[in-house]
Amino acid sequence: MSRSDLDLPSFIPRDILLESFTYPFFDSSFSVDPLGLARLFLDKEGAATKRGLRGLYVHIPFCDSLCGFCPFVKSVGTQERIASYLDALCLEICLLAETPLARSWEFDAVYIGGGTPSVLTPIQIERLINTIKSTLRLTSDVEFTIEVEPKSASDQFCDAAALAGANRISFGVQTLHPEFREMMNLTASLDQIYELARISRKYFQVSNLDMIVGYPGQTEEQVVTDMAGALELDVGNISVFPLDYLATLPKLLDKIRHGELPPPPPSTQRWEMFHRARSKLGEVYSAQNMYFFAEPGMPGCKYMFNIVYGGYFDEYIGLGASAYSSIRGLAYCNTQSEVDYIRRVTQARELPISDASPGHAYEKSYVYFGKRMRADLGEAIELGISDFIGPKFNALVQAGLVSQDGDDFTLTPRGARFYAQIMVGFLSDGQRRIYDRVCARMRDQLNWTFDGASGPECASTRILAARNTMLHNV
Repeated sequence: MSRSDLDLPSFIPRDILLESFTYPFFDSSFSVDPLGLARLFLDKEGAATKRGLRGLYVHIPFCDSLCGFCPFVKSVGTQERIASYLDALCLEICLLAETPLARSWEFDAVYIGGGTPSVLTPIQIERLINTIKSTLRLTSDVEFTIEVEPKSASDQFCDAAALAGANRISFGVQTLHPEFREMMNLTASLDQIYELARISRKYFQVSNLDMIVGYPGQTEEQVVTDMAGALELDVGNISVFPLDYLATLPKLLDKIRHGELPPPPPSTQRWEMFHRARSKLGEVYSAQNMYFFAEPGMPGCKYMFNIVYGGYFDEYIGLGASAYSSIRGLAYCNTQSEVDYIRRVTQARELPISDASPGHAYEKSYVYFGKRMRADLGEAIELGISDFIGPKFNALVQAGLVSQDGDDFTLTPRGARFYAQIMVGFLSDGQRRIYDRVCARMRDQLNWTFDGASGPECASTRILAARNTMLHNV
């Protein structure tokens, strides 16, 4: 059955422009002092009885080269800039550790992402990890992830990171096809990828690689070949994601529009490619959720799927330029400017918070149900939102998108094909208005529809700052 053959409940959009977002969104209607508002939360201890999981995200905004698909704050840094940034980052960790909220937390997961953390030297990564471990309390079974890139993640770097305390590694391969690697400026050689796949198992308890599908001009056969090649790398855990065109660099869209690159596959075909990739990975590995596939006994990513994509009681704090934080009752993020970040931390000795939005995202667990693929009504009942959540699940069950066993709900194979639309369908009314408004503005400024370019121009220099507050930081 094709996607268009299936009737959807009225609250589910037929298609969406953006599926990569961090929740809750910022509400720009609030006029607040972001640092002052955040301090109201950070200067109070957390609940005496722990509920949920706690995560820490640390952003390294530097890369050896810039990939065409990546939306996150990053640049090609010099050794001097990286050293200055690392000094500020270690100081920000200490500033956070002084707050009553952080002192009351034990962190269940740490994620050092980017950018490319492996641009740090072995001594620098050891310093960063040791600063985190010596100033913040971590659980005894903490998941400690570090993102790396094949051409910079040397044997010496991995050894230093593992000895310092990182126990999980994740690296982007994205595609093994030479045409698409060149298209996206993926400059690591295949030999470097194979070598990192080998040493990742040597040093870390858990190893993951990322793949992307839906490139301009890509065919379903090429997707299957890419997934087969990723399985042959034998890292134990593979993540696959659909290419989110509104989250790519504007220059990539310009090249498509000007005929320098093939047009993207139509939206419906891109979703089919994604699920064909999932099917291929599922022939060897087991699906842990919508994106992650693993061999038996290999855990998924606690930071991403149990915290960022977790429920209302799961909270996390982000450190570094542009990092996003979500604690109960507040979402906030740091300044995106590297220069401003370093100035505020090192000179003003303050947390570099630039935006904050109050509000309780009680429905968070159900918004991310599509990614996790499983949910129950327990949290909705406890939070008093079952009258909002329950009827939506009932409608999804009636439409054959979700199966029900008591209060437990699971995406059906048909429902999995609409996971992103189901996510949007669970947004609260206020957050849905923000999502629709931002997507419409991005569509208009980028002249981009579900199936590609809708006009001759692309506003390369006018990417909305609002986009960066919607995209996930992992």
